[in-house]
Amino acid sequence: MRTDSLQVETGVQEGGSPIKSRIVWKGACKYDMFLNALSDTKLSETDSIIAVTPARVQIISIENHYYVCDVKLSVFNKDIELRDTIYYEN
Repeated sequence: MRTDSLQVETGVQEGGSPIKSRIVWKGACKYDMFLNALSDTKLSETDSIIAVTPARVQIISIENHYYVCDVKLSVFNKDIELRDTIYYEN
């Protein structure tokens, strides 16, 4: 599920707890995602650091039921770059 400022992913974590991420839009096709920043449970120290570190997302392709995006995240002295496909229902 996605709103302007929230993304909820279900069935991703062990135990079935949803991942609730905060979204901050930077432009029409760019946003920062704070992974699991809106968790209902207490986060571990590692997860807490990740929750305050923005994943920079740029949407590069939009289709009927999905979009493709490039994601960049710098955490724990590592630069992570990946391409992901996000599926949704209209």
